[in-house]
Amino acid sequence: DLFIEQIPNKNIQDLINLGINLAIVLLFGYLAWKQPPFVSNLIRDVKRRTLTIGEEVIVWVVGIWLFVYSAIIKDYLVSTTTFNVVVYVSILNCICAAVIIAYVINSNYRDFYYKKNEHLQKSLISAMAELVENRDENTGGHIQRTSRYVEIIARKLQQQGKYADILTDKYIEDMVIAAPLHDIGKIHIPDSILNKPGKLDTEEFATMKTHSAAGGTIISHIESNTGEIAYLKVAREMAEYHHERMDGKGYPHGLAGNDIPLCARILAVADVFDAVSSKRCYKEAFSLDKSFDIIEEEMGSHFDEDVARAFLDSRKEVEDCFHII
Repeated sequence: DLFIEQIPNKNIQDLINLGINLAIVLLFGYLAWKQPPFVSNLIRDVKRRTLTIGEEVIVWVVGIWLFVYSAIIKDYLVSTTTFNVVVYVSILNCICAAVIIAYVINSNYRDFYYKKNEHLQKSLISAMAELVENRDENTGGHIQRTSRYVEIIARKLQQQGKYADILTDKYIEDMVIAAPLHDIGKIHIPDSILNKPGKLDTEEFATMKTHSAAGGTIISHIESNTGEIAYLKVAREMAEYHHERMDGKGYPHGLAGNDIPLCARILAVADVFDAVSSKRCYKEAFSLDKSFDIIEEEMGSHFDEDVARAFLDSRKEVEDCFHII
C-alpha cells in the first residue's frame, strides 16, 4: 500500500490506460483471427444499422461522455482524486464501451434477420408473379421487362430532378420489388378470357378489367396480415391504378392527373410499351419505332408527360433491355 501511494496518480492512470488498450488490441486481434459469426455479420453489415431510438440515445450519451472524459475529466481526476476513484472511473468507461459494442452487435443481428426476411419476401413475390404469368400464355418475360423499364424511367426522372420529394433511392427500390405484382389480380380471370386467341368482346373485356381492382384487394389483404411494409403499399397502388389515364378515361376508378400515384403512372408507360412491343396470341408485335411512337402520341392523355418523356429519353437503355430479356 505504501508503495502504491508513492506512485503519482498520472503514472497509475497511464499504466491502466496502457493495459486497457493492450487488452482491446489483443481482443480485436483474436476476433479478427477467429472470425466468429457475429464478427462476420458486423463486417458485412457495417454500413447499415437498425438501432432503436432508445439505443441511439444511449450510444450518443455514452460516446459524448467518453469524449468529454478523455478531453477534460481524465486529467482533472488524476490530479485531484485518489487512486481508487481513477480505477473505478476507468472500469466504468470500459463498461460504457462494452455497452456500445453490445448495442451495435445486437442491431447487426436484427439487421441480419431483417435481410433474411426481406430476401424471403422478395422470393415469395417473384413466385406469386411467376404463378400469374405462367397462367397467361401471352406474357412471357413481361414482369421482368416491365420491372426493368420502371427502374429505367424512375432513375431518369431522378437524374432530371423530377418528383424529388418522392423518388428517393428507397422508393425506387420498392417500385422495382413491387412491379412484378401489378397483374396479380389476373389470378381471378378465367383462362378462357386470359388466353383467348382473339379480340375480347364487351363482356369479356369488362371481366378482364376487373383484374386491377382485384389486384389491389389481394395486396390489401396481405398488408392487413403483415403490417405496414413500404413496398406492399407501392405494390397495391401499382396493381390497382396502372390502367388509370391522365385524362380520367382509365379504369377502375377513373382517376386523372396527379390523383394517380406516381408509381402507377410510371408502370403505365412500362406496361403499355411492353404490351405493344411484344407478340401476343391475339396480335403481332409492333416494331420498336411504332411502340415508341405510341408512347409519344399518348403523352398528356394516357401518360404523364414527364414520365413518358423520361422513358423516351432512355430509349437506348430500353432497347438494350428489350433485346436481352
